[in-house]
Amino acid sequence: MFEFVRDNSKTGFRLERFEVLNWGTFNNKIWKIEPNGFNSLLTGDIGSGKSTLVDGITTLLIQQKRITYNKAAGAEGRERTLYLYIRGAYGSLKGEESSTSKTQYLRDNSSYSVLLGSFYNSGFEKRYSLAQVFWLKENSVEKFFVIADSDLNIKDHFTSFGKEISELRKRLRKMEGVELIDSYKEYSSRFRNNFGIRSDKALDLFYHTVSMKSINNLNEFIRENMLEKSEEETAIEIEDLKNHFNDLNESHNAIIKAKIQIKELEPVIEKSSEQESLLTEIREVKNLKDSIPFYFADKKILFYKTELEKRSLEKSELEFRIKEIGKDISILREEEREIEFQMKSLDEVREKERLELQKKSLEKEKEIKKGRADTYNQ
Repeated sequence: MFEFVRDNSKTGFRLERFEVLNWGTFNNKIWKIEPNGFNSLLTGDIGSGKSTLVDGITTLLIQQKRITYNKAAGAEGRERTLYLYIRGAYGSLKGEESSTSKTQYLRDNSSYSVLLGSFYNSGFEKRYSLAQVFWLKENSVEKFFVIADSDLNIKDHFTSFGKEISELRKRLRKMEGVELIDSYKEYSSRFRNNFGIRSDKALDLFYHTVSMKSINNLNEFIRENMLEKSEEETAIEIEDLKNHFNDLNESHNAIIKAKIQIKELEPVIEKSSEQESLLTEIREVKNLKDSIPFYFADKKILFYKTELEKRSLEKSELEFRIKEIGKDISILREEEREIEFQMKSLDEVREKERLELQKKSLEKEKEIKKGRADTYNQ
């Protein structure tokens, strides 16, 4: 790879900005240093947090279990740990009735911490951001790693996400060009590839020199930290590779054997599938057969119910017609009585008229006979 940049003092990926949130005694707000890609000297009073910031940068790049924190101040053991940095340990207090001291913390177990570095290569005009997020779960440190091909910052990208870390992860996953990684091994491999760091010896050298105060033996230092492995170590690695190859070869043979067995079993698997299909069909047919009586019983019930409703409707119609015919019969009977009454009245009138005629006839005959009698008497 070739870089085209006039100022060789800024060749390669350089630290532009380093930010921390809730890291050591840098508490409750975002703190940052901005070298802007230049070589920088970190100074300050005793206890001002120089080693804390150096440990933060080291944690961003080096596997945590290999780090001796506060090494810049001459620490050899484990007087500082990642847990203490996340909780913000700042001292210890001895109780009046106890001889043991109790560590004092700035933060409780519900807080979280962020380390973020923004790196820029002016020759390639390429930028990467590295970040690590820490939180506590049952007093154990949990973390995830972030690599982005853009300029991230804590304020805009790692705050105001809610109460759960999972919400922060969701937000970051939605961002273009941002990778979330759970293991340091993958994280280290990715950012070393992005930065063009071919060997992890470079990171070892960085770790040993970032806080170095003196070199007791220059030859030993170069041999341990700058040169590749010795022939003896290389031979050991080759032997390990051979053993590993034998293991892989045995695994490969086992895989080939398993593939052959699977191939031989394929007809059995196919027949088994066919058998299962047939058994399924048989079960379905049996279920249909068992359900036939219920089907026809249901159809009968539906038929009888329909017929019953139909007959009931016919019955209602017939009952209505019977009532109407009954009304008609009553009317006809009433008319019959009226007619009989009228006929009876008519017979009486006729009889009266007959008697009147008969009376008139008799009176007329009487007059005639009377006239004859008078004639005869004269």
